[in-house]
Amino acid sequence: MILITGADSYMGYCIASHLARHTHLVSRIRVLCSTDAKLCLSFSRKGLNLFHDMDQAMQGVDTVVMAIGDERNRVDYYRQLCLAAARHRIKSMICVSHAGAIGPLDDFAAVEDHVIAIAADGNYQWTILRPDWILQHFFLWASLVDQQNSLPMPLPAQTELSPIDIVDVCSAVEALVLDIKSHAIVPIAKDSAHSGQVYILTGPETITIKQIIHSMAKASGAAVMKQRFVRLMDAKYLLENLKNNIWFDARIKHERHLAYHDPLDDSLSYSTRWMAPNDAFIDTIILYMDWIRRTAGSFHVPHANIILSRPLITVNDFFQRHAKAFQTKSV
Repeated sequence: MILITGADSYMGYCIASHLARHTHLVSRIRVLCSTDAKLCLSFSRKGLNLFHDMDQAMQGVDTVVMAIGDERNRVDYYRQLCLAAARHRIKSMICVSHAGAIGPLDDFAAVEDHVIAIAADGNYQWTILRPDWILQHFFLWASLVDQQNSLPMPLPAQTELSPIDIVDVCSAVEALVLDIKSHAIVPIAKDSAHSGQVYILTGPETITIKQIIHSMAKASGAAVMKQRFVRLMDAKYLLENLKNNIWFDARIKHERHLAYHDPLDDSLSYSTRWMAPNDAFIDTIILYMDWIRRTAGSFHVPHANIILSRPLITVNDFFQRHAKAFQTKSV
């Protein structure tokens, strides 16, 4: 039995949707939600076991995929989850954290410390994944691109990123929890090469903001698309006020409807989903962008390639696949 936490946050929702493509495993997948979100109820409709109490969810579980979500009290919440995992003697835990844990995101680092400390007494084997900037985050700027024909971000044009597609993040989790041949759930063994490892998950390339905008414009057919440098406080204001954007609100309602009726099949439809950001999510993005701005950006690390043993999705691939979402009024 496998338990996926944070299923009402973006990362947990995508991982649960990705693993649920294996229909023979649906009855062995549990999802833990910290709210009564309609998004979680969609999993119940598809046959996954939905829980809101962590102790009940842990009973009979071998592997926990702890996708750190957007809870305001995330450090205490996930500490309690680690303790519950130890009480119920799970065999392995995969913690999906954030690349910013080695920088300004102290709460993600604190959760990682709890994962390791509570496992120190031999309670379970652990592996930590730290995804870098997720390409799907650009969907949050799609309405602004449409209205302003520009990408307003608090990053200079030459800032380098190594963004990764959510499909590759979910595939990395899949590679760690499932046997490659039988697709059966296999807990990480003590002698596994992945036990006790920390992996930074980046995309296959390091690319500047200027190149990202060029790729976005080329895919969407825009004659001209500009980068508009804004202050961090302005970027935060833009994200906080998306809820007042009529275009964005309409798209979010449409996305929620599609998510609720998601077939959870091989179409990977979850990769086009996006959610309205809450305060914790916005704070995470702003802190991370400030960090990479001050440290000259992120860089490619081949850990995802090693785990997956296949080519990763490039920035051009992403914008070509989602070109319609980034079309401007001039197109």
